[in-house]
Amino acid sequence: RLAPDSGVQLLQVTEFNAATAMMLGERVARGELIAIAGDRVPVRESRVTHATFLGHQAPFPCGPYILASVLECPLYFMGCVHEGAGYVVEFVPLAERVLLPRARREQALAEYAGLFSQQLERMLRKAPYDWFNFFPFWDQAAPARPAHTA
Repeated sequence: RLAPDSGVQLLQVTEFNAATAMMLGERVARGELIAIAGDRVPVRESRVTHATFLGHQAPFPCGPYILASVLECPLYFMGCVHEGAGYVVEFVPLAERVLLPRARREQALAEYAGLFSQQLERMLRKAPYDWFNFFPFWDQAAPARPAHTA
């Protein structure tokens, strides 16, 4: 639950199109933050990449990295852990600018996912019960297509 005076606006994006990208770009230009779950592959068919996570290859969505590249904005890991009677939210810079050169796009996507997975793993080692998954995480990539493009 969010405090009413927090100023946080939650937007659920179910369809991503040019209008959505423009709206998100306008928000970034105003200095707003966009948070995307980097450890959840969307239910609908989506691009994925893989990174080492807890000693195994795990699927991660490409969308956050592609969007950050298109919007030319910094990329952060955001994690939240329970401490004492409250929670601590942590922001870790991953990249000042996400670059996805055509010649090595898949490799770059995997590298950004690797940066994310390292931070997620660090957080989980500190507070393993604060990562909530109500689905089989390791099986989530089955219906998705690989990150490479034709």
